[in-house]
Amino acid sequence: MGFDLQSWGKAKSEAGDYFQNNVWWWRPLAQYVIEQTKCVEKFDEEGWSYNDNHLVPKETARAIAKQLRYLIKSGHTKKYAMAWDIKNKQMEEANKKVREELEEHCKSVKARLKKPNLAPNDFPKADSDKWEKIYNKINFDAYYPFSVQNVKDFAKFCEECEGFTIG
Repeated sequence: MGFDLQSWGKAKSEAGDYFQNNVWWWRPLAQYVIEQTKCVEKFDEEGWSYNDNHLVPKETARAIAKQLRYLIKSGHTKKYAMAWDIKNKQMEEANKKVREELEEHCKSVKARLKKPNLAPNDFPKADSDKWEKIYNKINFDAYYPFSVQNVKDFAKFCEECEGFTIG
């Protein structure tokens, strides 16, 4: 699943014709645009979370581009990216411990049942429930990257497009 943004009409350049991010890249970019530019109306925010052809008019795209250019030039985007990386590293470290806990639980169950190829889905209910409880500690936000370059690319797209759809 990805997010493809296509201009409504003839863009000023190829960069304004099309912008693509997979879901992992799009989610933090959309969050940054919504929270930091203040160009997306509250009632439009949900449309930025789905690839269902949500319309963003030219005027909004231009306002987003202007605000993003300011945020990039002021150093805000770089600081935000650095903070994002630190937070992600912390989450990845926590996730590593969760994966180790999952692995230990699996080894324990397989050894106790003497079934080395048993999958967690086939564990007895109590063991399966414990596996699920451990698994649910994984913070998937750790897998969403954010970069200044992605913001620059999106700003250029917004600057050059004739409005766009998220889909």
